[in-house]
Amino acid sequence: MKKTGKIIITAMMMLCMMLSLTACGTKDNNAGTTGDVKHIEVMIYDSTGKEIYDKKVDTEETFLYNALMKMDDLKIEATNSGYGEFITSINGVAGQGNYYWNYYVNGKYSTVGVSTYEVQNNDNIKFILERYEGE
Repeated sequence: MKKTGKIIITAMMMLCMMLSLTACGTKDNNAGTTGDVKHIEVMIYDSTGKEIYDKKVDTEETFLYNALMKMDDLKIEATNSGYGEFITSINGVAGQGNYYWNYYVNGKYSTVGVSTYEVQNNDNIKFILERYEGE
């Protein structure tokens, strides 16, 4: 009986370990998504203020950069700045000289990068190619 009890306990411990490893693997497969659908509007303006894109989309992505990358009709080019992704071009329109892509959320200038901004339901995201004046 003692030997059978040890086998059962060992088998149960192994099963628990396998289940916990499976749960970890599942979490990694869904990294970046919440499972909640959020409705957002993405608008893009060139340096003259001309609107070049406006679309309402649904996304399950957690971060704005990931949501943008999943939009079929939006071509984003970016480089990793060490602080996250830095957008260099949107739909072929690139910043040149002192012009850079900035973005605003619900009318307010965003103080975090696109790869760290967590998308909220009904967000209004506006990208504007703006001139950086410097110090």
